[in-house]
Amino acid sequence: MILRLIVLSCLLWLSPNLALSATSLAEVQKAALSGDASAANRLGVWYEKGQNGLPKDPTQAVSWYRKAAKLGNILAMHNLGDCYLQQVGVAYDPAQAYAWYKMAAEAGGAIGYEDLGNFFKNIGFDGPDIAKAKTWYAAAARQGRKSAQEKLLALGGPRLTKGKPLAPCRRQELGKGTLQGTLLALSDYGPKNSRKLLTLNVQGKKETLLASNDARDEALSSLLAEPSAFLGKELHLGFVEVQGLDDDTAVCSTHREYLEHSLNSMTKAAKTELSGQTKGDIYIAYDSLLLGAFINKTWVDVQSLQNDPKYHAKRLWGGHSGRIYTEKGFVGEGIMGALFNEHPEEYANHGPLAEFPFFSLHTPQGEFEEECLFITGSGQNFNPLPRTMRRIDDNEHFSAAICSYLAQQGITENKPHNEVFAVDLDGDGQDEYLITARNFPEPGLYMPGHGQETLYSVVLLETQKNGVRVVEPVISYLCPKLQGETIPTKHQIKLCADVNADGTLELIIFSSIHEGASLQIFNYQNGHLRCVLTEGWGV
Repeated sequence: MILRLIVLSCLLWLSPNLALSATSLAEVQKAALSGDASAANRLGVWYEKGQNGLPKDPTQAVSWYRKAAKLGNILAMHNLGDCYLQQVGVAYDPAQAYAWYKMAAEAGGAIGYEDLGNFFKNIGFDGPDIAKAKTWYAAAARQGRKSAQEKLLALGGPRLTKGKPLAPCRRQELGKGTLQGTLLALSDYGPKNSRKLLTLNVQGKKETLLASNDARDEALSSLLAEPSAFLGKELHLGFVEVQGLDDDTAVCSTHREYLEHSLNSMTKAAKTELSGQTKGDIYIAYDSLLLGAFINKTWVDVQSLQNDPKYHAKRLWGGHSGRIYTEKGFVGEGIMGALFNEHPEEYANHGPLAEFPFFSLHTPQGEFEEECLFITGSGQNFNPLPRTMRRIDDNEHFSAAICSYLAQQGITENKPHNEVFAVDLDGDGQDEYLITARNFPEPGLYMPGHGQETLYSVVLLETQKNGVRVVEPVISYLCPKLQGETIPTKHQIKLCADVNADGTLELIIFSSIHEGASLQIFNYQNGHLRCVLTEGWGV
């Protein structure tokens, strides 16, 4: 009788699980697809191990772990970190592993604290770091992780009493600001040099912030590639105040991180390069985006203009009248509205500028919606279009110039889509030629999010020197297979204008990327065009 009861109980125990095995895959898949983080993580485990009727598929495992982690599942963050260290479905990348482990810890997961202890014990930022490993093991042990306590004891650490689970220190942005100072040092920070620590001298006080090398951020990439060229130079950049777990102490704290695409005026030379010859201050905007101003004939970028206390009396508020210019020339007077502020709560502390310094432009006929150059300030009374940019017919010569340049870059093109403009940039009576070619989808502002081998967008300058035609690139995006770029960028010539009244025309180019764009001004000197200002916006 006892044997029968045992057998019967075993059958009762097995049968529900057998039924679960037959139906759970469909149920879990349905739940995962509907946004259930736990189900998504379970699918990842089954794909990684090849369980419950699923094939062993590391790529699918990582995909489901990532979905679950982004939905806040702590175990998925742990699993995803392990994948980056064990090369499961992804390449070995300790920086990514560290990031996911830390996210798990910041979400309140003791397993994340132990993961970070393992990371510092075995890998570390510059090799194993036992002191930091003990710190993270101790934090996990206080939350009841027995395995972390055993590892702590093995490293000579103390036996700790279990305490209350630590409150989550979820990573979050607390606000934004700007820094202006000279660069003192640039050092590696994080696993495999994944991040850099910038140290600035800001009015006698050392300020530090973290930055990641982002290929889309050309100014930052230039600094990271050749830091010695910028040591001691004045930088102006934005930062984000971030809450998170401190790498050294495992304590919830705040630190500053570099705000992408905010680095401007990297050298004093760049600040004065566009100094004008007219009297009075000149404020420059294009397409309702404030770019900056010439204050006492010195260029001041828009972030400094609006946020630096020394320019408080010069900052620009709504209500200023100015003159509107398009490629047709002067089209009338306008009044600028207040700068848009995406974070109204910051208005009192930081003035009108938050992130993107746009404003509305009004005329007696209503809001002016065309792309235009807008100039205001006491020095506005000059003609920024003394010579016009003229669109001319393409011909075999210009097509050959484009094809030759592309061929030098390894791109075969027989029938480029060209636009050619003739303009006397320096006023010597001889035209220069701007040649553009691109094969991006037309029309459309939004670009593909990832590189495609067939895409290119280039702007060339053709000049005559001693009777010889010389062609050189101004700006280009070439297919990522050849250039290593990841974000397709379409460049479009907008206007040639003398924005600083020095008699030489500057070139304004609009560059659009996926969910973002920038305006760039190129200065023409000695037969060459060189970028002297970039103002961007986007995700």
